[in-house]
Amino acid sequence: MSSASRSLGVFAMLMAGLFWGGSGTISRFAPAAALNQPLALAWTRLFFGGVMLCAAALAVRRRGVFSTARAAFLAGICTAMNQTGFFISMDVLGVALGTMLVIGSSLVMAGVLGCFLGEAPSRLWWFAALLGVAGSCLAAAPGSSGASFQVAGLLWGLLGGLGYALLGLNLKLLARRGLGPLESNGAALLWGAVLMLPLLWGRDMSWLATGRGMASALALGFFPTAVPYFFFALALARITVGQSYTIGLVEPLTAGLLGLFFLGETATAVQAAGMALEFACMALTGWDALHKS
Repeated sequence: MSSASRSLGVFAMLMAGLFWGGSGTISRFAPAAALNQPLALAWTRLFFGGVMLCAAALAVRRRGVFSTARAAFLAGICTAMNQTGFFISMDVLGVALGTMLVIGSSLVMAGVLGCFLGEAPSRLWWFAALLGVAGSCLAAAPGSSGASFQVAGLLWGLLGGLGYALLGLNLKLLARRGLGPLESNGAALLWGAVLMLPLLWGRDMSWLATGRGMASALALGFFPTAVPYFFFALALARITVGQSYTIGLVEPLTAGLLGLFFLGETATAVQAAGMALEFACMALTGWDALHKS
């Protein structure tokens, strides 16, 4: 892989993390009925994001999109695993601890799974990943102090992390088969939405029929879903799975900064130290990706 291609991969993953990081901020503008149903919001993101990517793929390629749907089924399972495990773990453990568990575990899992693709992580990557996990723990520590730790929440969080790591592995394999980022991600997101449908049973989704609800759904589908997943696939085709996930720590970093500057949230010294470690992790991984032969 050329240096220019690796540079594009690093840039694409940074962009993916930046857009992913805006999810929480955009969600705040959804109707109150939606804010009380995080799984419904997750499904909305997957469905509308998937539709947008598939529509773009049809407009650009006009063929091969429907055959991609079959190939992307496993990626769809991973997407559903990630979203379900992530939101249930947050409900059981609290937002901070649940997020830390999913992101931290996915970093390590992505590095290990990359070995099956011939992408054994370097020692520098493992050091950067250690910094990233430590940073995630510090950033979550203050918020998790009031959370009730439960084994069920731990298992759901690990399931979410595994789903996220396996998603990258599957998207990498789809890219190696020559499938484009629009159709592969679009199909994966739609499959994930289909598989999550049973979780919506009995939930009030009438907020989607309101103007504010539909505007929120379209915004969630485009900005923190369709756009970053497109960049995610671009990155996976150019840098290793492990590098993609550690650089992807820009997501919680972005979310934290948006909370500070736009939502009136505050950060303790411990949280600031955690964010600094996450930044160091991204910087080291970017160096590793750009200088790896």
